[in-house]
Amino acid sequence: MRASVRNQVGVSALTCQQLMEKAFGRGVAEKVLERYPDLLGLQEVGGEELEAMGIPPEAIKRVEVVCEMTRRLYRAQLEKTPLAGPGDAARLLIPLLRHEKREVFMMVPLDAKGRAGRPRTISIGSLSASIVHPREVYHAAIKASAASIIVAHNHPSGDSAPSPEDVAVTKKLAMAGETMGIPLVDHIIVGLMKVSSLKDLGLL
Repeated sequence: MRASVRNQVGVSALTCQQLMEKAFGRGVAEKVLERYPDLLGLQEVGGEELEAMGIPPEAIKRVEVVCEMTRRLYRAQLEKTPLAGPGDAARLLIPLLRHEKREVFMMVPLDAKGRAGRPRTISIGSLSASIVHPREVYHAAIKASAASIIVAHNHPSGDSAPSPEDVAVTKKLAMAGETMGIPLVDHIIVGLMKVSSLKDLGLL
């Protein structure tokens, strides 16, 4: 028991570089951290980038496994998590969307108490655009037995400011939600450094 506690404390005290070295070896850790200096950046690493950096195939597989486990852990955080408002939703959605290279549109169903269910990916677009229709969003919301929903997407450009298209889509979703009795609580846009809430901006 004492050894187990010491191990847990020891691991928690390690720096990002030391953790990476233990997981992938010193050479791989140094190459990855040189390009992606924090663990959040690790989520955007892909096999092609790692191969171009001269990382061996077996090490690439290990890095990809860790990246996927990280994404799934963040998704698990959203399961049945009480959301007090857009800030809580943004906090949980940022790691899922910030480093996506294409525009990803997600829907988070909320129950009658405002607790979040599993986030659903509604569409994946190009480098600059994602096409989403209210029908797709509310089909997923009905399947999830949602009382209300929050939607979110990222801007691969890094700028979280809503575009005219974002505002138009939000208005369509809000109208559809009123008709279906499943209100749209917020539309969150995730950039590289900032997050925008269309509700806070008075656009919902």
